[in-house]
Amino acid sequence: MDVALIFGGTTSLDKVARLAYTFGHVAKDIAYLERLPADSPLHQDYVNYTKPSFALMVRLIKDLSEQLGYNWKEIQELGNERLQELTRGLESQRQW
Repeated sequence: MDVALIFGGTTSLDKVARLAYTFGHVAKDIAYLERLPADSPLHQDYVNYTKPSFALMVRLIKDLSEQLGYNWKEIQELGNERLQELTRGLESQRQW
């Protein structure tokens, strides 16, 4: 991996690219983790292995949010509100 290529730029688009790249790693790690039985000796090892990539993804989201001029706490609250809206919509669809 060319770290300078992946992590060199500072534009919003560069940060989105880094976020997409990191999200790919996290998604792969989680897919592998979900295939492991919870009682597997490798399960906790893989949880620990995935944690730094997950932390980087969160950090990249926060940095991008700030670069776009968003308030981080407000973004978190808005995300919680949006999740509740989507959950309510899903629940109403299930009632049909």
